[in-house]
Amino acid sequence: MHPNFSISANLEGFLLSFRRKVGLSCLFCALLTGAPKASAALQIGWEPPSGAGGSTELQVLGSVQMADLAAKKSRTLREADPFGKISEEKVTFQGVGLSSLIEEMTKPLSASDRSSTDLVVLSDKNKNESLLPKAFLVKYPDILLALKKGGHDMGGDGPELILPISTNTKIRSENMLLETLALRNVKAITLTSYEKRYGAFFLKRRTDPAAMRGEKLTLQNCVVCHINPKEYKNKFVAPEMLLKLGRGEHPTVKDYSDHAVTFRSRFDDKSLRSLVSYLGAFKNQ
Repeated sequence: MHPNFSISANLEGFLLSFRRKVGLSCLFCALLTGAPKASAALQIGWEPPSGAGGSTELQVLGSVQMADLAAKKSRTLREADPFGKISEEKVTFQGVGLSSLIEEMTKPLSASDRSSTDLVVLSDKNKNESLLPKAFLVKYPDILLALKKGGHDMGGDGPELILPISTNTKIRSENMLLETLALRNVKAITLTSYEKRYGAFFLKRRTDPAAMRGEKLTLQNCVVCHINPKEYKNKFVAPEMLLKLGRGEHPTVKDYSDHAVTFRSRFDDKSLRSLVSYLGAFKNQ
């Protein structure tokens, strides 16, 4: 037997006992303090443009826990509850402004990198997505990542995306199906560009103002459902379909809580004509 065996064994036993006590102590403290889980509540990422040098894969800018969001400067918005049984029922939401959060998280990016993004994609754990033009973040700073509803924590896995649809008359004139954008349990926010995600929908000939307006409306409203550009083209370019679309007779769309949103109520005559112009140009290119 080695003469130092008993000393080594005692030392190893002491270290093992110390590790166990420290581990149990940390676990006990975490249970007492309600420490957040290791998994992040909300991930913010950036997709570099396709034409940029280097990697074009998603770059994670940061991960934010729900407790960290709650500690940030709070905003309130009294708005119709998009997840309620009655779509007109208003409630006070409290949380973080989406624009301020993205501004904070994108500070490490260069001005050129920030300007390369024009699309903000919010997604939940089931990969449901809400597409927001980045310009909305500046134009409507009251778009909210809500953590509380009616003064109470919502208790979900992530914040809720709430837009000022019923309280802001300006946003209702945007020719967008805003009711479909609300999203529960937001898990990820990705800054990207329409061209990177939906470049196949872009017109090659970019000289017709009406068609260009229609392209913008298509990107802001249609691609979240009509993902495949070939199928989209084939479905809507038939003369009878173009005629129906021009009259605003798109099938009723459902929002997150299955409330009906009529296509005609969100698009004026000029917008409908622009959509038809775009589809005609898209068909012929």
